[in-house]
Formats: sequence, structure tokens, C-alpha cells
Amino acid sequence: FGNQLNTASGVDKTAFVHPDAQLASDVSVGRFSVIEANVQIGAGSYIGDQVYLGKEVTIGKNAVIYPGVKIMYGCRIGDNCVLHSNVVIGSDGFGFAPQEDGSYKKIPQTGNVVIEHNVEIGANCTIDRASIGSTIIRSGVKMDN
Repeated sequence: FGNQLNTASGVDKTAFVHPDAQLASDVSVGRFSVIEANVQIGAGSYIGDQVYLGKEVTIGKNAVIYPGVKIMYGCRIGDNCVLHSNVVIGSDGFGFAPQEDGSYKKIPQTGNVVIEHNVEIGANCTIDRASIGSTIIRSGVKMDN
């Protein structure tokens, strides 16, 4: 993907990378991207422009994260995954509990998302975090937008 994306490894000067993040030496990080504390990014991965990686996100080797992707705290992306533009991983799930008075109370979504290896997710897809445990996308899954 590196040649197709026309990028070289390295971190663009406009990107923010928290000092506690761990990036393999040949990772590419695009313009205006934000990488929070305790993020780990594996060898050969490409992080496009304006990507947000929340605290404790893990990205495997040779992943391609296109511009505008948001991966929220604690989510895990496997090796050789491709997330197309504006994908959101780990957004708050749509969980509400009915109350006696007929109203609804939001249920905390404390889980995460685990995307295994060799997964491709089309542009603008959203995968919510689990209320407890993990939302899991198994190896080899291909999702279109």
C-alpha cells in the first residue's frame, strides 16, 4: 500500500504523537493526525491525514488507516487491516434502559472493539463499542460502506 498511497515512513510535523505512544520505526503518520497516550502501532502501518487514535489503541503490522478515521480508546486493530476514510471504531453504543416513568436512561458503554487480522472496512462505516466485553470483527471479514 505504501507505493499506492505515495507516502514515506515518518511522522508529519503537524501531527501530534503523545510521548507515551509506541510507533514502529517505519510507520507513516499523516498531517494533523492525533495519537494519544499508550497507543501502539506495528511495523509498516500507514496512518493517514486527520486520523484520531484514542488512548490505549493498538494497531498491528501493515495496517492502512485512511484519512479521517477515528479509533476510540482501548480498541484493537489487527495485522493487514484496511480502514477506509471516515470509519469510526469504538463509538458509544446505542444502549438505553427503559425507566418506570417511560423515559430511557443511557447504559454506559464500557467495552471496546477488537478487529482481528486481514479485515477491510469500507468508508464511513461505524462499529460501536460493546456495553461490556468486546464487539469483535473476526479475521478476514470484508465490510462495504
